Amino acid sequence: MYARLMTDMEDYQARGINPKRMEDWEEARRSPHAAGSWEVWDFDAAVDDGSLLRLRVGTKRPDSVRSSKDSPYVDLTWLRQDGTVVRARRDFQPVECTWDESALGVHYDDCDIAGTLKFIILDIAGLVPDDTEGMEGNAVTVNDTGAADGVTDDNADATDAEKADADTKTTSKTAIETITEAGGTDSDATAPVTDGEDDAETDDDAAPGTVSVHLTLVSQARPVRPATGILDVGHDGKSCLGWTCPMPLAAMTGTITVDGKIQRVSATARHTHVWGTVPPTQALNDWMLASQNFGDRTVTLFDATSAAKSGCIRFPIVFVTNKRGNLIYSSTLDTACAEEVGDWYDDPETGQRFPLKVSYTFDTPEGGTIRYTLDGGDPLEAPRTITCGASRLGLKKLSYALAGFEATGTLEVTAPGRRRAGASVRVTAQGRVTVRPGDANADDGSDGGRAGGSGADNGGETDNYTDSYDGADLHMNTTTRTGHTQFLCALAGKGFDVDHAPQISTEYAF
Repeated sequence: MYARLMTDMEDYQARGINPKRMEDWEEARRSPHAAGSWEVWDFDAAVDDGSLLRLRVGTKRPDSVRSSKDSPYVDLTWLRQDGTVVRARRDFQPVECTWDESALGVHYDDCDIAGTLKFIILDIAGLVPDDTEGMEGNAVTVNDTGAADGVTDDNADATDAEKADADTKTTSKTAIETITEAGGTDSDATAPVTDGEDDAETDDDAAPGTVSVHLTLVSQARPVRPATGILDVGHDGKSCLGWTCPMPLAAMTGTITVDGKIQRVSATARHTHVWGTVPPTQALNDWMLASQNFGDRTVTLFDATSAAKSGCIRFPIVFVTNKRGNLIYSSTLDTACAEEVGDWYDDPETGQRFPLKVSYTFDTPEGGTIRYTLDGGDPLEAPRTITCGASRLGLKKLSYALAGFEATGTLEVTAPGRRRAGASVRVTAQGRVTVRPGDANADDGSDGGRAGGSGADNGGETDNYTDSYDGADLHMNTTTRTGHTQFLCALAGKGFDVDHAPQISTEYAF
């Protein structure tokens, strides 16, 4: 029994998925109200002041994934530039929560996450810090607590009538209504803001000791989805895991309020949507997620290996978009990929070994290559162990280790092109771009050729490169882009270096 990415036309038709592009309804809740099912909407942002923000909205706490009842929650982690960490969460009763069916619309009591594939509004209040006693200097300094560990099921006493009432309210408040009430894209959340605490305001109405966020995301790239976006890990169409990236690149603006003190922020963000009908520890052995904006190119990488029961099949998935947000390359069914790990990070607390330097090389249809390298440094914070309940018989605890790292990301695109004399090197706001001379039209966005895509505009952010050729008119030109980024990796199985059969089986939709 081997895992497969659902790519057949029958897969699209059976689930009503458009094979040519993502649609707004795909951002709605996709998981059933059943044991083993779960779903999360993740928002990761690099704030202009150097801090990192992670916001997760989920239907079921990790330790309650085997329950048939929802246990909705919101988790926030804010890794601030001064080294302090704001970590806060809020749990909800199922009867307080509804989900829209036609677009992103998550309504948890007085909190709303709503929008379309073009813009999203996050209006979340009442998050409780893990350590309220440590709230000093507008920050909560905490060590990792593994928020999901040891949490009891507060929803165990919810009646069937209450659950039915919650189900009937799934369309009570649509995403568009929520956005309209918030003022749409003309709301204060989208107004220009400044970073830092020098401009800090206070919110006298905020509950003491709580955290709230009021943020708007405006997409700057088309959504990406590998084929249907669904991995069939049971090869039966029922045991599935879904992954899409509705916003590979977005502009985020708004405010974060900690203990009544308001900080206005602007950031570059990524939004992913993940769901499953089996616990993640049963679906996957390991996975890695990274995205990086080079100014004229944005890379989104999702590398997953299925669990041992489904053959340890590997699915390295990469998307490259240009500065207009148009997709110019994705890994496809007829594409070969080579992956190599150059260094490891051994964590003494979790006892796990995480990849620290990883390189991926994808072949392009034109005979060139796209190589993306992540060279990791220090962990963003101490790696954590996330508990996902126990096995069916209760004999074994299920969990996965999660770690994030600072990294230098390098994108090298090698493509055919004609010889051109001269080269230049420039440094963009996102990092260094090096283009080595090739095509006379290298500034047209084609990376000295056509690297598996449309050769769309890159704004002339090209720079330096190498020339190799078999004849007077045939050259292979390499364009190199380098910049700072972060990546996340998780391990549920025995190790990242598990023997597996690499299998490229992705198609893109946008």
